[in-house]
Amino acid sequence: MGIFDAAVEIAFDDGAADALISAADSADQTLRSEGSFLGVATGYAMEDFKGGYATLFNHALAVRADDRGRLAGVLAVLAEDVRQAKLKAREEKSRLKELAAWQQRADFREQHFQTFQSVASDPMPAEWPVAAPTISAVFSARARVRLAGGSGGATSSADPGKLREFVKSEPHAP
Repeated sequence: MGIFDAAVEIAFDDGAADALISAADSADQTLRSEGSFLGVATGYAMEDFKGGYATLFNHALAVRADDRGRLAGVLAVLAEDVRQAKLKAREEKSRLKELAAWQQRADFREQHFQTFQSVASDPMPAEWPVAAPTISAVFSARARVRLAGGSGGATSSADPGKLREFVKSEPHAP
């Protein structure tokens, strides 16, 4: 019996990895495609918007657009990291299978004193495991300014119909 006789398995769920890749890719694509649509809706809403609240609204939309792009980027990197982890898991499973098969052949040679088949004709596969990649995804939305500021004496106006249309164009709006 050799040192590699115990069947060693690695814990990696390909189905869960595929689901995570699909979800991250889908969210990334959705964020990117909604960004261009919301840009058009924002331009329409801002046409007659003036004053402190217009500035606040515009700033909030700019921060949101930046956050949307950054989050989409984080999700794209996450999907790629999980793809790489899946590849490394497959490589490690293959390495373990090759190592176990080699150990069986080595045990057979030892039991039957077959010195004619040297290690040179049947080299031992790598003993060291394939390095598992690190997967990390971090995102924090930027803080938004919530007050328009000013003295309160200035005029702030908007076309309510255009603002309602903007709200209706939101992906989460009913």
